[in-house]
Amino acid sequence: NMEELLNGTAVSDKDLKSKLAEICVLNAYIKRHSNLTILMENKKYLPLDELYFSIRESVDYLNTCDIYASLHSEHEGEFLSETVVVAYEMFESVIEAVMSDAEIMMISMRGNAERLLLRIAVEGVSLNPEDLDLAMINHLKGSCFFEKEGDTCYISMKFSGGGSS
Repeated sequence: NMEELLNGTAVSDKDLKSKLAEICVLNAYIKRHSNLTILMENKKYLPLDELYFSIRESVDYLNTCDIYASLHSEHEGEFLSETVVVAYEMFESVIEAVMSDAEIMMISMRGNAERLLLRIAVEGVSLNPEDLDLAMINHLKGSCFFEKEGDTCYISMKFSGGGSS
């Protein structure tokens, strides 16, 4: 995907800045996903801080893509490692589906040992549930809700029963 962005881009290309910003978003995901995967190998539970910091870095780079992005979080404790990784994968799949058109993205993360909720509101896109791979949530005691109101889409992911105090 990064290679596609760079192919055909001249140094003087006026779109170079936006393409580099998109690459930074993808690079942050690759780095953070790798970190989560390595941590998951040795731990059944991961601190929810790890998910927060992963999403936070992606949000910071989304702002360089001319997308007003914000993250609000209220979390504590740990949650099943596999669920934390899948939640981040789903967050990234939303980003990739909307990055070229989104104007505003607001993310809310709430979690503790009993539940994890990730809600994403994206404005300025024509996103449909078929644009996302939601199957991976089902086997993790999770559910995903997709709502659309005008040009704003709401994606809510809920996971339960998998944390550690």
